[in-house]
Amino acid sequence: ALHYFSSIANSNSFKHTPLTYKTMIERLGFEGEIDGVQYLLHQMKLEGISCSEDLFISVINSYRRGGLAEQALKTFYRIREFGDGIEPNVYTYNILLKALCKNDRVDNACKLLVEMSNNGCSPDAVSYTTIVSSMCRVGKVEEARELSLRFEPIVSVYNALVNGLCREHKIEEAFRCLGEMVDKGIDPNVITYSTIINGLSDAGNFELSLAVFAKMLVRGCSPNVHTFTSLIKGCFVGGRVYEGLHLWNQMSQEGILPNVVSYNTLLHGLCSNGFMDWAIRLFNQMERYGCVPDITTYNELLDGLCKANMLKEALGLVREMKEKRIEPSLVSYNSILHGFCCAG
Repeated sequence: ALHYFSSIANSNSFKHTPLTYKTMIERLGFEGEIDGVQYLLHQMKLEGISCSEDLFISVINSYRRGGLAEQALKTFYRIREFGDGIEPNVYTYNILLKALCKNDRVDNACKLLVEMSNNGCSPDAVSYTTIVSSMCRVGKVEEARELSLRFEPIVSVYNALVNGLCREHKIEEAFRCLGEMVDKGIDPNVITYSTIINGLSDAGNFELSLAVFAKMLVRGCSPNVHTFTSLIKGCFVGGRVYEGLHLWNQMSQEGILPNVVSYNTLLHGLCSNGFMDWAIRLFNQMERYGCVPDITTYNELLDGLCKANMLKEALGLVREMKEKRIEPSLVSYNSILHGFCCAG
């Protein structure tokens, strides 16, 4: 792609206009041709063609998608070299914040947040949510909590904090966040409730997850597929197979279509509790209902079949995977080897 665009740029018929360069740079960036993007930026600078704000946003976004946070940062600070007096705005800063956070450079992102304010560019909801969610993802939940106290949090920031706390099994603190939201007049949404329900289900506290579900409904917040999937998982953690199936039916009755994660969750529960006939029926109906099984689906069923000593069926499932060009993973082979070993 770089050779092709170079030959066009050097031809007599090529018109060196900002729009043409912008179109080519955006195309190369979308295709991940970072070398081509850098080459054309260099050409523009040599020819004295000024860059628009939109073009710089496209370039920085290309680096972000490619995981090149360092290059995005360098380009950001070189904006003024390209003329037109371009000043970074909140949208440009947010793209750079996402690039840094994507590469786990959260400390740098926090410094950039301070720089935004110092340069008279106030961080917005996207800025704060990006930073807080990334801090929680890398295990800096307490620092994220402290940061959130410096501004008026919004629902997306609270959701990031609740998710971080639940991942660290700090359910009581997650509940405190929920109460704080209500006290401040911020309505928890389906993501807030679903995250707490999922945390409770992972902890095996199904009764409390049901109580949160009931509170959610009372406050007029409608559940989605993630809410029901988390509840169903909680049922099976506690061995409550029939309650899990009841919730599955309730989800369908409310017109919420299950996704592949929902099917995998139910399949895991059925297999773990020895309901292999039901698990096989569920697996066979997936595609009829427009949900294509993934590698996790096959691995769940393979594991169940092998543990139930249904090795012939397990080998048949592996053949089906290969026919559908789904390559068995290490998990798949481990299940089969374990099954054969147990069968002697």
